[in-house]
Amino acid sequence: MELLEMGMIPQAVEAALEMKNMEALLSLLSEMTPALLTEKCSRVLLLCTTQQLAADLSTNEPTEGLTTRLDWIKNMVVHILFNSEKDENPDGKVEEYVKIVMDSVKDCILSTSDRLQALALESENPGEYKGALTDLKMLHHMVP
Repeated sequence: MELLEMGMIPQAVEAALEMKNMEALLSLLSEMTPALLTEKCSRVLLLCTTQQLAADLSTNEPTEGLTTRLDWIKNMVVHILFNSEKDENPDGKVEEYVKIVMDSVKDCILSTSDRLQALALESENPGEYKGALTDLKMLHHMVP
């Protein structure tokens, strides 16, 4: 949080990721917007953040809420796939890494979708999962 207060957003995100603590990452993200994160952080940091959020979502109910978590993931995926500079790394290593990480994110999206469909079947109000399932379906089609 000190790094964030000093305006060192990429360093703050990297430190939170290195801690391997979801609460620390979520606490940091709660202090910024997806737009600020995508503007200030490298593609690799966005990939790592997306992977952590998606992996956690595949097994846990997000403390910040399903809609908020999916908004973060959608914003970062769109930025990674469509807005990031493709020539950050001319030797193609970043593109290889993007493919590997996005495969993992896609697997997490499928797991989350399966988990939410099961919850919807057990729920007295299955419609509460409709928006999230729609977002997951869109992400599944978007992620290569």
